[in-house]
Amino acid sequence: MLKPNSGVITFYKDFVESLFKSLGGTASVSAVGASGHTEKNWEHGKLYSLQEQIDHKIEFIKVQNIEAPLVLVGHSIGSYIALEMLRRLPEKVMYCIGLYPFLALNLQSKKQAVIVKVIMSRVLSIMVTLFVAPLSLLPRRVLRLISELSNGNSWSNTAHEACCSHLPQYHTIRNVLYMARTEFIKLSETPDWEFMRENQEKISFLYGIDDHWGP
Repeated sequence: MLKPNSGVITFYKDFVESLFKSLGGTASVSAVGASGHTEKNWEHGKLYSLQEQIDHKIEFIKVQNIEAPLVLVGHSIGSYIALEMLRRLPEKVMYCIGLYPFLALNLQSKKQAVIVKVIMSRVLSIMVTLFVAPLSLLPRRVLRLISELSNGNSWSNTAHEACCSHLPQYHTIRNVLYMARTEFIKLSETPDWEFMRENQEKISFLYGIDDHWGP
């Protein structure tokens, strides 16, 4: 059964559906998005830290009462979240796959250096929020053009649509910046290499040559 939840999981809709089909109906595929990263302001402006996002995913597993072994697939910071779920639910999680994982700061990345300056500055974060939020008033075709020019042709149609519908929302961009700030604070610490060595048979990472998140 394919069970995508609300929120920016729309970004991964094509991937999730393709994965479900490739498994031939032999497994249930659930896609869990980030709290507060939704088109509608369901959380009434509440901001979620990285730790709260991890707690949200743990709670999802408990509420669903899933008994089958879990294979977790996370992209970017989702890879870190998947590892933390493995740490907290070792009896349930059978395997973790990290796609372009964000597990530690890349001090050689110019993109990350710019991101750090923005998210660590209250003034710059407010400026970015006030610039991005009004974009939701633009016609969808204009937003789509901005997304395509900014993100390139590698993105799927649903990814561009998710970017246009979710990101230019005041509550969403605030959550994105706040979560990013807590991510960079946490990931400035040394990764838990011992935990990953102990569980190396349960973990796989996929990097790419264009991946600025990988040190």
